[in-house]
Amino acid sequence: MNKQSPTWGLIVLLISKAGGLNKEFSQLDCDVTAGILHSQRLLAEITEMIRTSNLIHKSILNITAKNSDFEDLQFGNKLSLLTGDYLLSTCFCELSRLKNHDVNDIISACLRDLSEERFIEPRDRQNRPLPSVPLTEQREVVIPDSLNSEPLKVAEVLGNAKAEWTLRHLLDGANLLAKCCQATLLLGEHPEPFQKLGYLFGRNMALAWQAHKDLAYFEPHHSGPFSLVCAPLLFHIQHDPSYHKKILEYAENNNIDYYEIRNTVISGPGLEKTVELYRGFSSKALEVLEEFPHTEARKALANIINAL
Repeated sequence: MNKQSPTWGLIVLLISKAGGLNKEFSQLDCDVTAGILHSQRLLAEITEMIRTSNLIHKSILNITAKNSDFEDLQFGNKLSLLTGDYLLSTCFCELSRLKNHDVNDIISACLRDLSEERFIEPRDRQNRPLPSVPLTEQREVVIPDSLNSEPLKVAEVLGNAKAEWTLRHLLDGANLLAKCCQATLLLGEHPEPFQKLGYLFGRNMALAWQAHKDLAYFEPHHSGPFSLVCAPLLFHIQHDPSYHKKILEYAENNNIDYYEIRNTVISGPGLEKTVELYRGFSSKALEVLEEFPHTEARKALANIINAL
């Protein structure tokens, strides 16, 4: 199973081409050979810069000890902070070139989502997310297609494996792809219902890839660390609430036995439920694609999903 992430910028370009242009544009505005707007290509670059900046910022370590042994790590932190900030500042400069207020609002909302994810508790001393205490009464909680549509009751989300996983990853990257797919169709002068299709495709595409990535951590050849809020582990904790305490003990002692966690999760229903999760999101993404015209770009997007 290949867990290589599809490039978000490429997805935005393919959605741009799959949607086409909804009116005649000047040749100065179009990339004639690619069949998209120069502004759409610029948005794809902005998408990739924001995503890369977010990944770099997440690599910063919380180092409290003032010791010469940590000088290299502190230097690495400074590089990560400056590099991430540089990419963000550059993307804002590029964003201003689009001269589109609505696109500015959408991209700003992406940055808000990435920031909000950092404040979802609980977290360890490195500010990495930890699973919430499983709810005693589990019920179906649906994360709305747009977080702006209705207020979420976070108390009903955290501790519910599927809802908590969806919310965390929706804020931490999936909304970036979703809203940038929406914004690129806006640049193509498409009506709001069609823009919503772009959002839905990006949302489901990103969540399907994340579920696929979470599954890869539990393959036989994998032996490295993984996120403690990955779907298989959250589903296992929902199945066996007593295991949550052990995860917190690992995190508190900063000595996580990934081998033991992996074997425990494999013995439970977590992997099967994650496969269902992946299939659900990938099927929804493919359903949304059916609303797009039959083009090579649409076929390429479908192939990317089917290749996961």
